[in-house]
Amino acid sequence: MEKKFYTRDEFREKLKLNDSDDLFNAFFNMQINEWEFARKNYETLKELKVKEFNFPDASVVVQFNPHRVSSTLALVDEKSIANRKCFLCDANLHPEQKGIELTKNYTLLVNPFPIIPVHFTAKFNKHHPQKISDNFIEILNGAEALGENYFLLYNGPEAGASVPEHRHFQGGTKKHFPLINFIGNILAGKKTEKGLPKIDEEKNIEGATLYSVRDTLRRILVIKGKDKEAIEKLFFIVFGVMTNLFPSAKETKLNLVSTMQNGEHLLFIFPRKAHRPKCFYAEGEERLLVSPATLDFGGVVVLPRKEDFEKITQSDVEQIFSDVAFSEEMFSALLSKL
Repeated sequence: MEKKFYTRDEFREKLKLNDSDDLFNAFFNMQINEWEFARKNYETLKELKVKEFNFPDASVVVQFNPHRVSSTLALVDEKSIANRKCFLCDANLHPEQKGIELTKNYTLLVNPFPIIPVHFTAKFNKHHPQKISDNFIEILNGAEALGENYFLLYNGPEAGASVPEHRHFQGGTKKHFPLINFIGNILAGKKTEKGLPKIDEEKNIEGATLYSVRDTLRRILVIKGKDKEAIEKLFFIVFGVMTNLFPSAKETKLNLVSTMQNGEHLLFIFPRKAHRPKCFYAEGEERLLVSPATLDFGGVVVLPRKEDFEKITQSDVEQIFSDVAFSEEMFSALLSKL
């Protein structure tokens, strides 16, 4: 029987890779070459229609992606979860799907329903529900293992996760998630032109700094630093305040992105007030089938229905973010408690 899961060393040996070779890119290419279903979906991705909407200090690409309809419509109530198989458990993976060790507790898989040209899922090796407070350090460890060309993201159980019953991250190549580089370069002092988001330093402890970021569409917190323990400490200060001010049934609503830049960690925190926008529940012409997760918050809004893609406007995009992202009042309340 062919081996399905590899340690990083085993995979390097299998493909005769040098230490300087991009291990995860080689893994992705191997899967695309061997797995026809995934390959066809990635080929289709190249032909997807997109629209770009520009705001004074932000830009959004809207993508028509019919392959994502099941994720957009995913039922995340307890009854629906209990009545379905978990497709992140080993027994239910696609026959051709293989995995490579990301961290001690997480296995990296190629996502067969991509939004971006290199799209991974990192699944926890046991079946436990999404709960970032139980394993926050793993998103830092995983991003560190992937290296500076990649990112990891977390969708909370009430913040865009379509499989909240199995703990996981998603990831991909950083160049396909422009907000990361955009904000990262501002914090590194590489961007000074007009029309940038408003960024303020909010809190500093030895080894990490917390920044607030405001643009037309979003309110974001960014933690930057080299010390993972300091980043973890700052994150749980934010998480604790959010939990007290804005509690939710499973977990205070948030999305996270973790990446490396110039040897430092960058952690993006997207606090949010709703799982889905009002237009998701509307009827007739008013309905837009959109369920924002982290990539959407980062500026890649996914629409699985052609009619929604054709009719969406810039004001619709602004309203979607207004419905799900923190308001200025909520963000100010959070910052005042920090």
